[in-house]
Amino acid sequence: MTRVPSSIQYLSTLEELYLRNCKNLESLPITICRLKFLEKLCLSGCSKFENFPEILEPMEHLWFLSLAKTSIKRLPSSIENLIGLQKLLLPMCDHFEFVFSTCNNLKRLDTLNLSGCSRLARLSPLLIAFCNLKKLDLSNCNIQEILEDLTCLSSVEWLDLHGNKFEGVPTSIKHLSKLVELDVSNCRCLKSLPELPSSLERLYVHDCELLEMVSSSKAVLVEGWDRHHAFDQDEMFLFVNCQKLDLNARNNIMADAQLRIWKAAMQLGKKDHNSVLINCPGEEIPMWFGSKAKGCSIKMKLPPGWFSMDFLGFALCVAHASADCNLLCFQLQVCLSNGGGQEFNFSRPFHDSRKKVDPASKLLASDHILLFFNKCLNRQVKEMGEDWCCNVTEASFRITALHQSDNKCVKELGICLLYAEDVEKAIPDKSQGKKLLKQRDRTEELGQAACSAVVSRRKGGEEDSDGHRSASKKVKFM
Repeated sequence: MTRVPSSIQYLSTLEELYLRNCKNLESLPITICRLKFLEKLCLSGCSKFENFPEILEPMEHLWFLSLAKTSIKRLPSSIENLIGLQKLLLPMCDHFEFVFSTCNNLKRLDTLNLSGCSRLARLSPLLIAFCNLKKLDLSNCNIQEILEDLTCLSSVEWLDLHGNKFEGVPTSIKHLSKLVELDVSNCRCLKSLPELPSSLERLYVHDCELLEMVSSSKAVLVEGWDRHHAFDQDEMFLFVNCQKLDLNARNNIMADAQLRIWKAAMQLGKKDHNSVLINCPGEEIPMWFGSKAKGCSIKMKLPPGWFSMDFLGFALCVAHASADCNLLCFQLQVCLSNGGGQEFNFSRPFHDSRKKVDPASKLLASDHILLFFNKCLNRQVKEMGEDWCCNVTEASFRITALHQSDNKCVKELGICLLYAEDVEKAIPDKSQGKKLLKQRDRTEELGQAACSAVVSRRKGGEEDSDGHRSASKKVKFM
């Protein structure tokens, strides 16, 4: 079949039309617009399809249009008569050159996939018309430059730019206050990353071979400190195999990582099962991880009074060597012992959430540092109750790579006990309200009397005569 007959207009109640992989199909009749109840139109894999018909009448119900792997070069201006269109898919259209000449009526479009449209070369200013666009895939589009003013993408939550040829990302990206996920991985020409928005939860920058500079996002992170995350997913910031990162860039990544972990630990809400993970080239565990041990496990004595009202949880840091080793898939095992023979054991596998991963990116070209925080662990510890936790004297942590027979790639582990007071000292004007809310919730859970006892105990041993933190917060190795 090379053409669809014009008589298709008489299928007046048709809701879905699938012509997938019709290799000889070249066009559709203009009468297609008379299918007033049509909701989904799929032409993916129609490799000879070149010309989308003029849409002479408004189509209110068509919300899904797939033209993937067709030979289409452009869309007619009358495409704006698809006033109900929400998802437009054009991946792997090698001949497609630009999006639209006009698109003012596509107010409902929320997903635009142009992945693999290698003739685009640059972002179109016409994207400004998509006021409700949430997902934009421009991966592998041969893009060499990006619009300086990205505020036209103010509604975008998910932006995929991986596999392109641009050298930098405009500083205006920090104003994309709804952006949750950004993928610039495999951008082989990328040399710098600017300050990023505080809304960002997942950043993929792996295998950017020329990346040298990464700006600190501290200012926007502090400014958006009280902002709750949009989705119930793990947070990931991956700089795997970015070998040219300079010292300042690595320091910025680690400093931002500390802020992100603190923010996740302080944040109230329903995301208690989620994690924060940061991975980038490096050899040394950051100084704020006060407890360290060689190898893939660590056992330590916990100080008296370690479990208190402002205890936020444990953060983990792994220094792992270059190897055929993917520490984005690992098992975390934790054991707490109260000295009386009772133990609390926690085990959680963590899997890489990326669906489109190059197997080569799992090979580490150099030593890397992985930082990890899991709210599920901390919630389960607190659910054991104050009386039990206050008697815990010993903790052990072990990390196991899921796809390796041994863990020789793990060189060193670091553990940090997180407390609200540490956050307040670093960001006093942004975290006080959070601490008060945290105390209120703990009061409701443990009872006013128990919390008062904890507060009294902390006040009695929190500082020495010189005003320094007491030794009760220091960790002893076994």
